[in-house]
Amino acid sequence: MTAGAPPDMYSEKGQNWGFPLYNWAAMEQQGYSWWQQRLEVASQYYHLYRLDHIVGFFRIWGIPHGLEAKAGSFIPLDKSPSKAIWVAHGRKILQMMLNFCSMLPIGEDLGTIPPEVRVCMREMGICGTKVMRWERWWDEDRRFLKPEEYIPESMTTVSTHDSEIVELWWQNNRDEARLYSAFKGWEYFEQLPDAQKKSILWDSHHTSSLFHINLLQEYLSLFPEMAWPNREDERINFPGLVSDKNWTYRFRPSIEKIIADKPLADMMRELIAPAD
Repeated sequence: MTAGAPPDMYSEKGQNWGFPLYNWAAMEQQGYSWWQQRLEVASQYYHLYRLDHIVGFFRIWGIPHGLEAKAGSFIPLDKSPSKAIWVAHGRKILQMMLNFCSMLPIGEDLGTIPPEVRVCMREMGICGTKVMRWERWWDEDRRFLKPEEYIPESMTTVSTHDSEIVELWWQNNRDEARLYSAFKGWEYFEQLPDAQKKSILWDSHHTSSLFHINLLQEYLSLFPEMAWPNREDERINFPGLVSDKNWTYRFRPSIEKIIADKPLADMMRELIAPAD
């Protein structure tokens, strides 16, 4: 079997990522040594680390070899009447990671996430991910959450490596852009004005979340000479697709130019400055 994700609002056909499932029973017998070695090396470089598809530590969408993603099922114990089994399964793995090193995990809890997973994350002090365009009261009137309504145990961002940058989202999803304009009290424009994009970025650094992290290209795109002319080229990955473009992204300017650019540095300081 291979790992993936079931059909959801982000992918009508589901996703097949093409890599094998973890053998958790064998890993537990080995004291999770493989995971601990990874954490030990990473902790020499980082204070935070990202747990991609954190729901997969609880249950993963397993797809029989050669079949489409929609033919998969959840593992472990997809047919079990008790959710407590896979909740305990994920909690045990995450607790091992928390106990082993001092780095703080950021859980990527996007897509279709059972509420039990987020409850477990909050109980364990593991931050989730808040992509501002997707943070809405989905079970009520679908209005956008205000930045101060985010739970502290979270990391705010305006986009991810699996999504387009904000100005492309605005351009390609006009109905959502109109709703966001109304939410902000703005006049709607088909192309996202720089001033409004800066406002979105400023908001992302002033939510109730403990952490605020954005892709660097979200800032570079405000300087035409530092971004690719075709904004589609600023996207890193298209989930669920096998493409020659996936994970080939490179910044247009050199690291030296990015570091030395004073207008970029000044703008970034303004965006993270405390509110008056």
